Amino acid sequence: MRIKNVEIENEYLGIPLVNKEAVEKALATIPGITRKGGSNKWLFEFNPPLNEIFDTLEKKRHYPHYRGSCSLARQVLGTFGGYDGGYCGGRSNDIRIWVNLEELYVLNLLDVTNRDESILAEMLGVERGLLRTCVTLKLEPVGNRFEIDFEQLVRQVRNVLDVKECGEGLRKCIETSCVYTQTIFEGEFLKVEVALQPPDQLLQAKDGMRVIVCDKNWSSCGSILTGPLSSFKGNLGGNPNVIPPRIYFVVERLVKAPKDFSSYILCYPNPATTPKSRQEMLSLAENIAQQFR
Repeated sequence: MRIKNVEIENEYLGIPLVNKEAVEKALATIPGITRKGGSNKWLFEFNPPLNEIFDTLEKKRHYPHYRGSCSLARQVLGTFGGYDGGYCGGRSNDIRIWVNLEELYVLNLLDVTNRDESILAEMLGVERGLLRTCVTLKLEPVGNRFEIDFEQLVRQVRNVLDVKECGEGLRKCIETSCVYTQTIFEGEFLKVEVALQPPDQLLQAKDGMRVIVCDKNWSSCGSILTGPLSSFKGNLGGNPNVIPPRIYFVVERLVKAPKDFSSYILCYPNPATTPKSRQEMLSLAENIAQQFR
């Protein structure tokens, strides 16, 4: 298995804000953004009502064990998920607001392209949350097939990660997974997955490709997985373009429930929203990339 190139891409989501006043300023700024298609119409009808969201989240920030004293407060904390420490909030059709585990408000514009949220963050002078960082290994095809040696991947990445899985075990997990993904590392705050397809939002900028293979005509031996290359037709049609084989190491924040909670709901993402937590993710991704350069 030969690696042609190594790239790192970051996916951002959410605008971290320190208090209610900062959120209100951001909401007042949103109507100044012209949406894709030329519209300035934004839906601000929050469920539960915005004042109830603020009231409940402020109490939750100051009193972590606050459970809500009325049905609306419990809706903020319950219907929209949560456990002691964070993950509670509300939304309209266009906007989500929640408090994350770093006790910051996070405002997220529900725009698939992330364009509007990027504009708002720039207008506010705030750095967006880092949702995940992705290390992409571009591999040399073997004729018209791909060939991946998972033992080689595990051996090289063990220089920076405590990976318990062997190469053959990792190959079996990914080969039989419906999403072609397997977690190989969980630390105190971060986790790392190996995947045969990019995360969904990064996918949108990658020619519409989803996986490096077009069907299940795979063969495997030990830690090696091989199969036909996938292809796609561009928007203008024409001859299919072959998708170069790739492997993805995806670094994300890890959320662990308190030990005394047997079940919990996580309805909101967990982007890194402080300089320290962002740097932890970026440093780990860079260390992984360096093992393959």
